[in-house]
Formats: sequence, structure tokens, C-alpha cells
Amino acid sequence: MAAAVFHSQAHSEAFSGTTETLSASPASGNSNVVAYAVFFSRGSYTFSAITWNGETMTEIGGSATQGNVTVTSFILKNPTVDGAAHDLSWTTSSARNQAAFIVFVKDVDQTTSDDGNDDLGQSPGTSSSNAVAGETGDLILAFIGQEDDGDPTYVPTGTEVQDVFKSGSSAYIAANFQTYASAASVDADWTWTPSAANISRSLNVNTAAAGGLSIPIAHHHYQQLQR
Repeated sequence: MAAAVFHSQAHSEAFSGTTETLSASPASGNSNVVAYAVFFSRGSYTFSAITWNGETMTEIGGSATQGNVTVTSFILKNPTVDGAAHDLSWTTSSARNQAAFIVFVKDVDQTTSDDGNDDLGQSPGTSSSNAVAGETGDLILAFIGQEDDGDPTYVPTGTEVQDVFKSGSSAYIAANFQTYASAASVDADWTWTPSAANISRSLNVNTAAAGGLSIPIAHHHYQQLQR
């Protein structure tokens, strides 16, 4: 079976401290699970001590910045997914307005879970189009975060999973997450209003080989501010 997101949770917030948590309750019962955490922050700040249920996540792709928004991502193979609530926990070098995603993907190759990331930063505008290299049968996770001065309506070209925004100030981060069935090249595209500087990060997730190692685990969970 092809790799697929089965649960995700996200939050956009003016986090008040340097250590924060995001609770999620992914269900049990899936195999070959990998968890990805993606953070967008207002400004360029260091993320560290990233854990899911106390299990250390590993940074992938480094950080990338456009204008006043920075993206950073992390991975954990074989995470705890038992249907109970657990926390994504992280520390930043300064209290920061942030958007955080925790995504659980099943049927992922446990040796080489992904083929890295593809980033695109753009100055203020109302659209983004990022050509992402992939392989047929894999899965593209595509995230975008933007400096915002309003509540954007994203129009993705893939399958939208989440869209988060914290109202009240232009200093908050708006963010969106969509998926694509991977091919040799996939255009991860969005349109929105209003105009804002933005950065996208796309991850090409590799499907587990048929008949390969099967590690039962579970679910991707996402907390979103309702608009």
C-alpha cells in the first residue's frame, strides 16, 4: 500500500514561553508509521529538544527563512501511537509566534523514510508554485507558512489536510498543509489573499516495499484553531 497520512494536528498561536506542547491522540493499529513535525515561526529562531511522548525527534532539512517567517522540520520513526493523548514538545530560543504541525504517516519505508525536502521562499505575493521531485507511488507532504495581515483562504491544488490561522494581529503565522500522490515531478501550488512573504517546505515520503518490515503503530493528529 502507498504511504498515507492517517492523522495530523496543528496550531497557530502566540506562544508565551520558550518551551511549548501540542497534544495529539493518534489511533493505534497502523504499520510502518513515521511522525513528522513542522514548525513555522515569526523570525529566525532555533528550535531544540523536539520530542513526541518523550521520544526524541531528529531535525531534517535544516531551517529556511523568507522575510519574517522561518520553517524547520523533524522526524521520528516508529513513534508511540496507541490511541492515548501524548505531547509534541519543543523549545525555541525566544518566545515566538508560531504554527506547529504533527503529522503521522503509515506504510512508510523505515530505512529511508523520505528523500529530503524541497523549499521555496517568496517575497510578498498571493501564490506559490514549487516543483518537487518525487517517485510514483510515494507521497508528497507540502507545507506553507506566511506572514499575514488577514485570515487567508488557501486554494491548494493537492488534497488539503489543514489550514491554521490565529486572528488578532499581523504578527501571527498563517499556515497550510496539503498532500500529493508523488510522480517524477509534482507542482505544490497554493493561491491566497492577502499578499504576504511566505515559505513552503515539501517532503517526499517513501512507501514501504511490499512484503517488507511491518511495524504496527498508528495515527496522525492535528489540532486546529477553528475559524
